[in-house]
Amino acid sequence: RISQRFFGAHKFRRTAFAGDYTGLEIQRTLVRRAEQLRIPVLEGVYITRILTHEGTVFGAYGFDLKDGTRYRVHADAVILAAGGHTRIWRRTSSRRDENTGDSFRLAVEAGARLRDPELVQFHPSGIIEPENAAGTLVSEAARGEGGILRNALGERYMSRYDPERMELSTR
Repeated sequence: RISQRFFGAHKFRRTAFAGDYTGLEIQRTLVRRAEQLRIPVLEGVYITRILTHEGTVFGAYGFDLKDGTRYRVHADAVILAAGGHTRIWRRTSSRRDENTGDSFRLAVEAGARLRDPELVQFHPSGIIEPENAAGTLVSEAARGEGGILRNALGERYMSRYDPERMELSTR
């Protein structure tokens, strides 16, 4: 039996989940599939440069965060899946070591043109006080089970943006 619940923009329970470890389970599934396909995985490698020649990408260069080993990876294509840039804000739902904007820098230095970088997906359910808990997430499932969003004035504000779906609106 698959556990399912409401998440943002859902009209019925359709999000399969694994307790508070859904993201981790997705990651484990992807890693297992990569292993089955014999795709090498370099964990802990920090990419510092996208390699190009005459406007064509041919790989990436980086180093191991633990021992400093340098890596040059040759590839027909490079996908930047390095998160966004939410760390530019003091309060954010991102961990301190992620979403630093590095992927934007890598792309621009490789000659890419950024398009709509202001579009940021955020997690709307988080704790802002006390200060030492700021940025801690509250599961999106809390809204799916009836939790409501309030602004700093205590107002339930989602009726101004999506009066039909309210807290079950899209992020």
